[in-house]
Amino acid sequence: MKFLRRYRSTGADPLFGDPRRAHHGVAMQGYFWRITDPATGRVVIALCGANKGPKGNWSTIGLASWPNGFVRTKALDGSWTDPDGLGVRGGFTTSASTTTASAAFAGDDSELHVDLGGETWEFDGAQVYSEKNWGREGFPVSWWWGQAQGFAEPGASLAFAGGLVTSGPLRVEVTALVVMLPDGRVIRLGDPVVSPVTTTTADEEWRLSGRGFGWRIEVEASAPLDQAFVLPVPLPSEHRNTPGDLEHLVGDLEVTVSRFGKHVWTGTTSLAALEHGGLDRARAELRRRGLDDTLTHAPPSMPIDPDNHGSIR
Repeated sequence: MKFLRRYRSTGADPLFGDPRRAHHGVAMQGYFWRITDPATGRVVIALCGANKGPKGNWSTIGLASWPNGFVRTKALDGSWTDPDGLGVRGGFTTSASTTTASAAFAGDDSELHVDLGGETWEFDGAQVYSEKNWGREGFPVSWWWGQAQGFAEPGASLAFAGGLVTSGPLRVEVTALVVMLPDGRVIRLGDPVVSPVTTTTADEEWRLSGRGFGWRIEVEASAPLDQAFVLPVPLPSEHRNTPGDLEHLVGDLEVTVSRFGKHVWTGTTSLAALEHGGLDRARAELRRRGLDDTLTHAPPSMPIDPDNHGSIR
């Protein structure tokens, strides 16, 4: 058991292990929820980074919503991750480490509580996505991520994530792409040898092409740069957040899936989350908007819909 704990502290999981459980010993573990309401076009994202630094555990928490452009993030003392499953708490005193009510952020596989806003939105029939990531301190020079719901077929969804990894003179791009078809089948691509995914990204475009196991998946997505939220990433050893991510809560996306050359499914949505990350990129965008480039969050620079103002609780 001690060996397994030490092994997972490197960020690795054994074959058939449960990656949802806490990876104790890593510098940061990130938890993310996205709620999409296709009927109204409203989207809410909530994030919690459980970080470990010289001063102890602390958390990066955030909440953002569309179309009102609300965003708020904080760096707070205290974080706890569930050793037995998907669960995180952020922003509390030591005595409140496992209580939902007194934590600024509390989420697991059945509930989510975030105390950063002052308005309540009710969702009925919304679609929910959640994920977890973890690793050592430090971020790639550039990374990309996307998640799509709101297709005409409610059971369909898509997610991708990748980045530019550098080690000395070596520069390698890696992307994982997962698609759930309307009939429930799940396709996973991203192994550089047997199921490679190539990615082309720009300020307002994301293009992916993946193939493997007879499958071929093409993704094209776009969103105006002015609609991007600036979000933080943690610097665990410094006990603070820094601007690092440009994320669109909504964007246009089309995915086409074929099997051995035969068309299987094409889906479109205007409710795709699209992300382009990088510390230099985020600071440059803040400066382009005439803002302090040390701000850890910023709303879109586009005009806010006057019929959808306020915040979320």
